[in-house]
Order: sequence, then structure tokens, then C-alpha cells
Amino acid sequence: VHKVFPCGLAAQEGTIQKGDEVLSINGLTLRGAKHVDATAVLRQARNQNLAVVVICKRTDEEGKGGGNGRREEVSVPREQEAPMSIDVEKGAGGIGFSLEGGRGSIQGDRPLVINRIFKGGAAEQSGLRCGDELLQVMGVSLHDMTRFEAWNMIKALPEGSVTLVIRRAQVAKE
Repeated sequence: VHKVFPCGLAAQEGTIQKGDEVLSINGLTLRGAKHVDATAVLRQARNQNLAVVVICKRTDEEGKGGGNGRREEVSVPREQEAPMSIDVEKGAGGIGFSLEGGRGSIQGDRPLVINRIFKGGAAEQSGLRCGDELLQVMGVSLHDMTRFEAWNMIKALPEGSVTLVIRRAQVAKE
């Protein structure tokens, strides 16, 4: 694990940390897997309600020497609400969020997700959250767009009401 996104499910769940080794996801071993194959397995797990991730915790003393870390199974709940429409009032300062993912991102083809909400901006005032998947803007699907294409489309919109369709990922309540 080279990064745990602060607004992502792994951060919300709290067990997986930077430096941990992911051994398997939903029973598929990642031992000896290339990065591209491991990310493909991870993307497949996004479509399920529950992902079981087996990790090997690393301590500072073990570093990258490959010591015997302790193994731990982590269940990362993946419950998604139905898409919902939110109206945001775009002002001179824009909409007030940043995006990650999209077609061709450095993590591979992924959904466009809000990764940062700016304090006091329109996005915060409308109830948008980090981790919300952005599906449509003003009726236009973002499904096959790069982050740059989506961002340019949003920036080009005039000030005023902007209708977004999002899907909110939530951690299941036990």
C-alpha cells in the first residue's frame, strides 16, 4: 500500500495503512502479481458489497526488508446508495471540489470521485462529500471521461445552478 486516500473507504475503515502488504482480495492471491494485475483485482472488488482483504502489517523495524509482519483479514464494506441528483450553485469561485480517477488515471480507468471539498464552497454547502462518485453533470455522463475532460467541462459551465448526479459509497452499519 503506497497511499491510503483520506476520503476513501480504507481510511474510513482504519485498518489498512501505508506500507502494509496486500496478500489477497476476496480469495485471489496477489503474491507475485504485477501492479497492473493487482489493481485490476482491486477494481473488481469495488463492484461487490463486501471485500475481504488480507494484509500483512509492517512495523517500522521491518521496513522494506520483508520481515514477518502479522497477517490480518479486513472486511471493507461496500454499500452504495442509488444515484441521486444534487443542485450546486456555481459562483465565481467555481463549484468547490477536486476530482480524482477517470479514464486513463494513474490508478487505471476508475470512476471520477470527489477527493477534496473546499471549505465554504458551493460543494460543501450543498452536502457533497469526499468519496462521492460523480456520474453526470447537467445531464452529460462522465462515464468515459478523463479527469481533465470532466474538469474542463465543469469549468466551462456558466455561473448559476448546476445539477450533478452522484453515487454515494457508504460503509455498511453493523
